[in-house]
Amino acid sequence: MKFRFSIGRKILLGFAALILLVLIAFSLTLRTIRQSREINDTIAKLYTPSVDSLQEMRLLITNSKALINNWISVPGPSDDKPKLKILLDQEYPQLKKRITHLSLGWSDTDRVLVDSIFVDCEALWVMHRNVMNNLSDVKSYNDPGIMFDVQSSVLDNDGVIVVQTKHILARLDKLKGLVNIAAAQKRDEMLASFQRLQFVVVLLLIVLPVGGLVIALLTARTITRPVHYIKNILLSMAKGILPNQPI
Repeated sequence: MKFRFSIGRKILLGFAALILLVLIAFSLTLRTIRQSREINDTIAKLYTPSVDSLQEMRLLITNSKALINNWISVPGPSDDKPKLKILLDQEYPQLKKRITHLSLGWSDTDRVLVDSIFVDCEALWVMHRNVMNNLSDVKSYNDPGIMFDVQSSVLDNDGVIVVQTKHILARLDKLKGLVNIAAAQKRDEMLASFQRLQFVVVLLLIVLPVGGLVIALLTARTITRPVHYIKNILLSMAKGILPNQPI
């Protein structure tokens, strides 16, 4: 038995196809917007503050170098000496806590790198504290043996504090570059999603009108063919000609 759709079902099927295409367009749009919002939140809440915090970390290391230089240059009390203590006891621990929290969203490689940088920083602070302890009073500045060791570590290009500081700064620059690359990849991912959406929208702008026109023509044909068939039969019967097949 041949399966045939009624006129009503054919019309319903045509409109259902149009509605399905519209729903696909809306669902793809909503999905792309949601993904883009998530990527934008990741960039705004993770990568941007990460880069800012690493830059702040770099400035802190550079500032520590200037403060330790001042420590060995000024025998008496100085406004910069308390700043160095605040840097070691307050500013660095707070910044380390913030970066550690942000690093939870980084790659495993970046987390390993930042952990090793923290280890290097702790070693650098031990060197700083040794200088601070060795030059704790004016009398110690007059000791040639103490001053020679301290100055060589802080002022010489191959001094341990100079070398350690340069090493940390270089690794911070590397890490900041990696985080910037990750942020750029996220931005490229968001751009790619919008480009896919643009392609889908353009495609649907072509498919929907063409599909609507095809469905309208098929629907019209479905309705007009039986009407013309009945009309011809009635005209034939008016002339006394009976149809060969039952209506």
